[in-house]
Amino acid sequence: MNTFAKEQLAIKIDIGQNAMEMFETVKDFFSLKQQTELINSINTTLLGEDVNYELYFKSIDDNIKWYNARFQPVINEENCTIGAIISLRDITIRKNLELEATKIKEDLIIRNHDLEQFAYIVSHNLRAPVASILGLTSLLTDGIVAETEMMEIITGVQETSYKLDEVIKDINNIISLNKDVSEKRELISFPKLINEIVFSLNNSFDSIKFSLITNFKQNESINSIRSYFHSIFYNLISNSIKYRKVNIEPIIEISSMVSDDNIYIVFKYNGIGINLNKNGRKIFGLYNRFHNHVEGKGIGLFMVKKQVELLGGCIEISSEENIGTIFKLSFPIN
Repeated sequence: MNTFAKEQLAIKIDIGQNAMEMFETVKDFFSLKQQTELINSINTTLLGEDVNYELYFKSIDDNIKWYNARFQPVINEENCTIGAIISLRDITIRKNLELEATKIKEDLIIRNHDLEQFAYIVSHNLRAPVASILGLTSLLTDGIVAETEMMEIITGVQETSYKLDEVIKDINNIISLNKDVSEKRELISFPKLINEIVFSLNNSFDSIKFSLITNFKQNESINSIRSYFHSIFYNLISNSIKYRKVNIEPIIEISSMVSDDNIYIVFKYNGIGINLNKNGRKIFGLYNRFHNHVEGKGIGLFMVKKQVELLGGCIEISSEENIGTIFKLSFPIN
């Protein structure tokens, strides 16, 4: 490297340091993820490379503005980088159209999946009780039933009608999910929400002792839909009690953290676990059950996944039989 190039390299480092000093004065305008991207982009540009990406800012009135950020190196006659040009171009209109198109596509996929679920319910869970009721009532209308059998048939019709009513309620709950997503969002305190749920669970599992350990030091609240979060937390906590090991106290650990513009909530418990190699694809399906020694309908995890996704989040599961289960939920910070 010649003397001139060494001098330019020294200047380049100084420029980089000055850029970082200048960055310190404006970093609060950027999220943590954007700060990392900005620093990396400046450093890459000062190495002589072009950088181009999209970012957004939230205004005082909570409107989001999108920009195309371009970082271009300034290169002298000696082919050495002596600075950088940073430009922002407003692309809000175009970006909003792209996001709207993506949302429409995602909604269509969700609706198509819902139709498949309804078809499943109709073919597997509605037809059986209806056929049973028709069969029992046909015995009555044919007049071939002995008086001693009358009450038995009426009881059978009643029990089957209850099952049919449960399926209809499930359908109604699934349909109402998409309506509830328009509810007003509010600040939800995780400790307060858990206290409410534990109070109700103590009434349902009054003879079962369980321990609940929480860690919300990084983040103890989220701005979202309360009814969804109550349902998500209730289902995951109650499942940890239902599917406990024999003669071992259920221990439920719930923690939260913030990283990369996301809030992560982790549920960990020492239950009987699930064989994911065998049942991994079915875990969040409707009416899928993997343990039949406790009462259940196989709709809880389906509802949890549906609600998490309607809130723009994701859910992951890791589990081992006789070891325990971990659910990891992530939600974007609004």
